[in-house]
Amino acid sequence: MAIDRSDYSSACDRVRDLCGTWGGAGTPLIPVSSSENIDPRWSRILNESNIDGIERSDLLGDDAVGEYTDLEGPVAAQLIRIVVELERKLTVQTIRGMAPDDPWHLAYLAVAGDLSPLPHPQNTQNDLRRDLSFDDVLTIRGVAETGSAAGLLALLRDFTAVSAVELSRSKLPSGLQGGYNKGFPSSSRFEWSDDVISQQFGPNIVVVYEPGNPEDLALIWNLRARFLHPPRFPLAVPMTPTVEDDIRHLNEAGAAHYFGFGHNLALTSMSIAQDRIATLAANVRFDAVDPWELLRPIGGYCSMSTDVVRFTGGKTRIASFSPSDFQAIGGGYLGSHQGTWMKRKTVVVDAPLPPSRTMRRQVYHGDSHYLEGPITTGGQTDGFTTVRMPSGLEVLSALAVDHGLRLTESAPGKAAEHLIRAAGQHLSMFAAPGVVETLSELTRGRNVSIVKRRLNQFLADPQRDESSDRYLALLDRLDRGLGSPDAEELSYPTFDRIRHLLRLRRDAAQQWVSWAMAGGLVLRGVEANCTRCGHKQWRPLSEAIPSLVCHACGCTIDSPHGYNQINYRYRASELLLRAISHDVLSHVLAMRYVCNELGGRSFVFGSYPGVEFRKPDNDRVEAEADVIVVLRNGEIVLGECKTNARGLSPEELNKLWEAADQLGARATFAATLDRAANCGQEWRVTEGPTGRPHFALTAEHLFDLRGGMGSHEDLFAWRADYSPRFNTNREEITGAELARRIDDEFGAYVERTATDYDQHTRAPWIRSPND
Repeated sequence: MAIDRSDYSSACDRVRDLCGTWGGAGTPLIPVSSSENIDPRWSRILNESNIDGIERSDLLGDDAVGEYTDLEGPVAAQLIRIVVELERKLTVQTIRGMAPDDPWHLAYLAVAGDLSPLPHPQNTQNDLRRDLSFDDVLTIRGVAETGSAAGLLALLRDFTAVSAVELSRSKLPSGLQGGYNKGFPSSSRFEWSDDVISQQFGPNIVVVYEPGNPEDLALIWNLRARFLHPPRFPLAVPMTPTVEDDIRHLNEAGAAHYFGFGHNLALTSMSIAQDRIATLAANVRFDAVDPWELLRPIGGYCSMSTDVVRFTGGKTRIASFSPSDFQAIGGGYLGSHQGTWMKRKTVVVDAPLPPSRTMRRQVYHGDSHYLEGPITTGGQTDGFTTVRMPSGLEVLSALAVDHGLRLTESAPGKAAEHLIRAAGQHLSMFAAPGVVETLSELTRGRNVSIVKRRLNQFLADPQRDESSDRYLALLDRLDRGLGSPDAEELSYPTFDRIRHLLRLRRDAAQQWVSWAMAGGLVLRGVEANCTRCGHKQWRPLSEAIPSLVCHACGCTIDSPHGYNQINYRYRASELLLRAISHDVLSHVLAMRYVCNELGGRSFVFGSYPGVEFRKPDNDRVEAEADVIVVLRNGEIVLGECKTNARGLSPEELNKLWEAADQLGARATFAATLDRAANCGQEWRVTEGPTGRPHFALTAEHLFDLRGGMGSHEDLFAWRADYSPRFNTNREEITGAELARRIDDEFGAYVERTATDYDQHTRAPWIRSPND
């Protein structure tokens, strides 16, 4: 609801309107002027808040209202229709009788609220008497004394009456409360989340205001609504000669909340100059904080469903009104739809979607998405509603549309996606130097004559490239000359050879090979040798029958496996061949590392490998990235990934930074499977040309299964070596001994992954022979 930032009286009327609306206490107030649009800093707050839209008024034009308003919204339900069905007549605390020019009027209004004494125009639509008002169905209590800090606390702690603000949530027993920090703080040279400061202070906020200021009224209202109007902080205090004593009184009287590992108190204001707030904060031992750092989306009140549903293809059907809805709201109200306009909203509480202007609209590619579900009418108590949840790629596409681009998957991106799906929940099974060597061996051609012939054919090309680095030019020629090996060129190592490449003990190597086979990455078979022509060939076990026909000469091989035993041979599957041919292992490991580091701090929504961005009406690639990470706040991080460190050139970095400029990326990074010792100066760049943060991930990051070393460590700081390890004498180990420790830790991880920790809790009759 918009309020005039220069008219306090009309702002008070809008608060009265919200208190008379069902769930109105969870509605944001937006201060505006008739000569300007909504401050763009409200964009995220409005897009992510649980609202239908902005109420139309003379203060805003249709374009400003339509930007944040759904197709069918906003609509509001009359509170008195809810109140008449309450079991008893409530006593409600309002600010009636308090003079508007009282310095404490704003503080009391934000806490107690007010109710209109006049009948509501929708009474007849809701089957109510035309002249029915709140005074007829409630006992209204006002404020007789002059405002003070002690009086404000007494008002909060008077449990003989319910405030008008609290009354608006009648029959809405639940709410989505704003988050605040309950754990150890983390540090970085730049912020991954826009909520760090707001979570640091949580609800411990005091707003100092000039009496009669509408902007500060909106500020304290929105702060309190974010935390579901608690009976303590956030509170407002007028700027009077006794302001310091008033703040101390509130704090010492127990108005503050205690949570986490610190006790942070914020002082803020819209109307008071920041230097005065800073001085005042120092005197009362609070922290002076910009109000825009504390304003965040408002979840609002609701009736949460306890039903469990299964989504198939991002879609499910649920009852329009669940049993918990009938219990909380009442069947009589849900059975009559006139004037109620009941609408079901779907909000993912544990994993909220990032804010997006494109997704915020109700119709997105023809389907209802994000905060909006289809309209649920009150009369259809036995009906069903379809709820849709956009997939990760749909969310990514919507964020691209926000920037005027369309997203497509690149060929390497699709190959990496298949590799990730094959790995399942165990991407760390790739995070070891030995695994890189093993996959290279499995996917490398073994026929030297074919390699030489291809390379000679390519080098006969008369076109020469003299502009690029000689090493890069030669490397590119080698890659293009060798091409992708076919099935007959592949190496077929034995298990002992794979174990040697993995650098693992036999048990751990067996577990890794078993995992790779289960995911379809590695195939097991036998090597058959033709006794006539000497041709060697790999065959899957399904073809290992007593008689085999040689692929080369067509003759039957009498003893293809010798006369003693079958020696299993392993080869890469087509899925693995495709992934390695596109060099996407660095993409996958970079995604794993970044998401693990930030995901534990609830900063990441998800990531995807290999994406391209184009204009809606053009097929030319405008920007591309090897890895894109989507943060919870809708920001993105772009990455450039290389198998070899020398593959990163200044031109590649500039392309990455240009893409970041087009997409407004929060940060960029480069990743490689090489050790830091092999990386040049281009890997140590810490920011782009525009000052955007940039970092590098090397083998020291990607192969480290332990993650960040501490809560105060820069998450993605440059590492010259693996994080420190110590021997039994507490001496730091280095060099070859450190490399062996990394291999041993990976082996221990592989064995833990394959361990069934629930085997002893299962019933004896369903245990397998291996339990």
